[in-house]
Order: sequence, then structure tokens, then C-alpha cells
Amino acid sequence: MAAKRPKAATHAEAPRQGSALVTDVQRTEKLNVRVPRGLNVRFKKLEYLFAERGIDTNKAELVHMWLAQLPDQVTDEFVQKLSAFRKAVQGTSRAGRKAGTSPVEEPQTNPK
Repeated sequence: MAAKRPKAATHAEAPRQGSALVTDVQRTEKLNVRVPRGLNVRFKKLEYLFAERGIDTNKAELVHMWLAQLPDQVTDEFVQKLSAFRKAVQGTSRAGRKAGTSPVEEPQTNPK
């Protein structure tokens, strides 16, 4: 009977690079996202336009850049952007079509 193969280290158990701690920026996680075809076409067009300028990039890097621009906090401005986005794509995404999904409420302002 063959010996059992040792269990692979999990991400948390994985050795650190050198003696320095690995920062969050260096760690990567999978994020599978389905996007409308039109958005995918825009990413492809951007890849092509960057290539014309001699800049090598890909959709993953563009999405990463885009996501890095998300704010750390939910501000009134961010809520308004999400609300406007949902109105613009209403019925075109799975999230927008789910039954029972309520729209983002506009931030309340105190009248003076």
C-alpha cells in the first residue's frame, strides 16, 4: 500500500516570501465575474487601443485597476452612483432582474 500524499498547504499556511510579510497587494484571489457582452467588447477594444500605443495589458489588469478605484466607505455620492448605474442597466443584468431586489434608496437629507 502506497503512503498517503501530504496535504497541500492552504493559502493561510503557505510560506511567506522571504522573511517579509506578504502584503494584501501581493496576494491575489479569484473573482469570477460575468459581464454583459457589450462591456466585454469594450474591454477588448481598450486592450487593442493600448496595444496600438505599445502598452501590453489585458482585461484582468483593466478590471483590477477599475476595482482598485472603489471607495473604502459607502458615501452619499457612491450610493447615488450605484443608483444611477442600476437605473441605466435595469433588466440587463441578473442582479437587476432578481425578484425582490429593491433599488438603492437615495440618501436622506435633513431639510432646514
